[in-house]
Amino acid sequence: MDTGKILAVFQIAPVSMVIFIAINKVIWEIGVPKHVNVTRPTWTNAATSCCHSAITGALALLVCLTESSWMENSYRAYYVHCFATGYFLFDLYDMLKSPEKIATWDIYLHHIIIITAMTFPNWLCPCSGYGVWDYLCEINTIFLHGRKLLKFTGHHRNSVVYKATIWLYVGTFVIFRFIPQVCVVVRLIIDPLSLVCALICLTPQLFLVWIGVDIAWKIYRKEFMNSDGPNTDNIISRIENSCCRPNTRTNRDADVVQNGHINGKIKSQ
Repeated sequence: MDTGKILAVFQIAPVSMVIFIAINKVIWEIGVPKHVNVTRPTWTNAATSCCHSAITGALALLVCLTESSWMENSYRAYYVHCFATGYFLFDLYDMLKSPEKIATWDIYLHHIIIITAMTFPNWLCPCSGYGVWDYLCEINTIFLHGRKLLKFTGHHRNSVVYKATIWLYVGTFVIFRFIPQVCVVVRLIIDPLSLVCALICLTPQLFLVWIGVDIAWKIYRKEFMNSDGPNTDNIISRIENSCCRPNTRTNRDADVVQNGHINGKIKSQ
C-alpha cells in the first residue's frame, strides 16, 4: 500500500475543498445575472461546477502532455485526482445542504464512486496514470455546464453562442472523454496488472464510460431529435431539467435560502 498517496489525498483534498468553497462564495456574492430563470443556489452550484471543470481539465491536460510516457503511474497524476476529490466532496455536501433539489440519485452515486472507488485503487495498484486520462473529460464538461448556463440565461437554441457550445461539446466529447476513457479500459485489460487491481480499477472505469455515453445520448436526443425521452430521472435531470424553475422568490425568501447555503451567510451537478 502506497502511504505517500494515502497522505496526499488527506492533504490536497481539504485544500481543494477550501478553494472551491471560496469560489462558490465569490459567485454567491456576485449574485444571479439578470434574466436568469433559476434560483441563486442552483446558479451558484452550476457556475462553481463549471470552474471546477476548467481547472481540473487544464491540470489533467498539462500532466498528460508533460509525462514521460502515456498513462504513466506518477504522483503528479494522482495529485490531479486528489484535487478533484476535494471538489466532489464539496459539491456532494453543497447539494445535500442546498434548499433546492439540484441533483438526482445518479449524481450522488457518481460523486461517491469518484471519491471512493477511484481513490482506494490508487493506494493498492499502479493506476494513477489511468485516472488522469479520465480527468481529461472535464474539458468536455466545461461545455456541458456551459450549455446549461446558457439555457439558464435564456439563450435560444438557435443562437450562435448556443450552437457553438453544442458543437464544442460534441467535439470534445469524442476527443477528451470517449476516446481517453475507452483507451483506459483497453489498457486495464491488456496491461500486466494483478487480477485484483484489474477488477477494482475496471469496474468504476466502465461506470464512467457509461455515464459519459448516457449524457451524450440524452443531449443528442434533446438537441438533434427534439426528444426528452421517456425518463427524465437520470443524470441529465440535474444537468438541465430539475434546476430550471422560475426565480420568483421574494427578498425574504432569498435571504432564507442564502442563510441555508454552504457559502451564503454560513452553511455547509
